Amino acid sequence: MNELRERLREYMGENDLSVREVASLLNRHPLTIWKFLHGKTEPHHQTLYQIRKLVQARRHQ
Repeated sequence: MNELRERLREYMGENDLSVREVASLLNRHPLTIWKFLHGKTEPHHQTLYQIRKLVQARRHQ
């Protein structure tokens, strides 16, 4: 889980994205993304899947 959290942080930094912007891309509430980034919660499996998909798709472009 920590690896995915770090990959999302890297993705956000590389693309100059805010928590709000990532939440919009994933169609999730910004607080959901913030809590995940800060280790406060583990999102629903569908949200985790979307995060993985987002950071992997960008890496392979």
